[in-house]
Amino acid sequence: MASWGRLWGLLALAAQAGALARPRPVGSRAVGVRDYGALTPSRHDGSGGRAAGARAHVSMCELVTHYEEVTVKTCRYISLFDISQDVADIVAKCGCQEGTVTVMSKHTTCGLFMQEYEPRLVDDIRQFVLKLAPVEFPYLHNDLPFRKGPPDWPGGDEAWRDFRASEPVNAHSHLIAMMLGTTESIPITKGKMVNGVYQNIMFADLDGSWKGKDRKVAVQVTGSK
Repeated sequence: MASWGRLWGLLALAAQAGALARPRPVGSRAVGVRDYGALTPSRHDGSGGRAAGARAHVSMCELVTHYEEVTVKTCRYISLFDISQDVADIVAKCGCQEGTVTVMSKHTTCGLFMQEYEPRLVDDIRQFVLKLAPVEFPYLHNDLPFRKGPPDWPGGDEAWRDFRASEPVNAHSHLIAMMLGTTESIPITKGKMVNGVYQNIMFADLDGSWKGKDRKVAVQVTGSK
């Protein structure tokens, strides 16, 4: 008799568990035992709660966007410069804590990239890029007499010919800039750029002159304070 009693008890528990597992109607929909009916997801759903918290965090942040230009005074031939500190100063000045800074060369014969700024490596870079695009190669871009001017050039074709005669022979500079790239984007966290110890932001003027040039670098910071 004792064993029959235990059996009936187990059957009763199984029936009760089955009843709880079956969906039961709440309003116009059926919900299971793990459904909370009319309770809102923001209070009881883990993902909803995190999303609500993220929205609250964003609403409390002050968004920032800041644009500035850095002037780089270059010299003759191919010259390379470390502008990391200039960019870091702009990030610090605008107060961005979390975001991104985009740095871009505004010239088609200048490159911008990240690399270690070590004097002997700088010389290696200069020699390497000239092997990729030698100055003396017969580039079509350097055939100045054959260039066609824009139809709306002020002063017409005569003025265009005068301007064209003053243009430098610099096809190799355009090609090297194309290979080096002209833009870098660096993450910002806790108010500072997170580039590596030896990752310097390097600017290369590939078409310098004896008189020197003032080259422009665009810096755009976007993020939150």
